[in-house]
Amino acid sequence: MTEMMNDDLGPDYKVGIVSEWELNPEVTAKFLSEIWKSSTEILPKLEVQVVIDGNDRLHISSGTAGYVDFKVDPVGMKLPIKCWIHTHPFGSAYFSSTDISTVSIWEPMMKSAIVVGGEGHYGRWNNISPKQLMIYNDYRFERVQSWEYDSVMPSASSVIPIDYERLREILLDYDFITEHELINAEELLRLEQGEEE
Repeated sequence: MTEMMNDDLGPDYKVGIVSEWELNPEVTAKFLSEIWKSSTEILPKLEVQVVIDGNDRLHISSGTAGYVDFKVDPVGMKLPIKCWIHTHPFGSAYFSSTDISTVSIWEPMMKSAIVVGGEGHYGRWNNISPKQLMIYNDYRFERVQSWEYDSVMPSASSVIPIDYERLREILLDYDFITEHELINAEELLRLEQGEEE
C-alpha cells in the first residue's frame, strides 16, 4: 500500500495516481494519464513526479510549472528506483538539462524514467541506453533525444573518477536518499579515493 506524504497541496492530486497503481501496479497508459491529469487538471499546470521504488511503493510530489523535487524527504524509499516519472505540464516531452543531470547522477541506481508531455506524448529512458530518450507522440515513436555525459556539468572535484559500485554501497546504507544526499555520497567517495592514493 502507498503512503501519501503530506505536502503544501494536500493529498487530493495524488488520489487518482495511487488508486490506479493499487488497481494495477504497472506503468500503463492509464497510469501515465492519471499523472498527467493530476499535473494539468487537478493542479494548476504544476510538475508532478512519481518515483516507483524497489518495493513498488510510490513517492509522489509536486513542484512549480518548470521544476519538481521532494519538499519532504521520501522516507523509506528502497533502491534501486524502478521508474522516475515526471510531467512537463507546458506540453512537451523531452529531457531538460536538469533531467539529463538527474538521470546521469542516478543511473547506477535507477532502471528507467519517463517524462510526460501530454496524453500519449512521452519520453522513455532506461539505464541500458543511458544517453538517449525515446520520444513518442500519439503513442507512436517520434524521435530520439541524445546527449553526451560531458554536457552535464561536473562538480568542481570531479577530477578523480567515480567508483560507482562503491557509491552504490554507500547509498544502500541509507533508509532513504535525496539528490542532495547522493551528491554528498559522491563527494565522500571522492575523498575516500583521494586518501587511498
